[in-house]
Amino acid sequence: MTPAFSATSSVQSDISNLVNPITYQYNFGIERELPFQLKGTLNYVASRGEKLYSNRQLNYTVNGARINPSRGIINVRDNRGDSDYNSLQAEVDRKFSRGLFLPRVLHLRQTTRRHF
Repeated sequence: MTPAFSATSSVQSDISNLVNPITYQYNFGIERELPFQLKGTLNYVASRGEKLYSNRQLNYTVNGARINPSRGIINVRDNRGDSDYNSLQAEVDRKFSRGLFLPRVLHLRQTTRRHF
């Protein structure tokens, strides 16, 4: 039996050399006692993803019409995705005499995802 494709058919496929994604996670932190019963903490947190799974549509639409009008949706799963995450985290805590903490936290972060 041979499949018959039409303009409404959809195809989902994986590339033949699909590999497992690679992820890296790392962090570095400094904690320091400050005057007036304050504690300061500064952390750098990052992660990197390579060869992440991504889906691409090969028969996409341009101005409302498909590139190949005799075929429907054609999706391919591959390893073209990458990601980056970088974060700088600053925190100041104040300890009161009864053990109560009053934290102040600042997070600066940047996330990038790329699909080629």
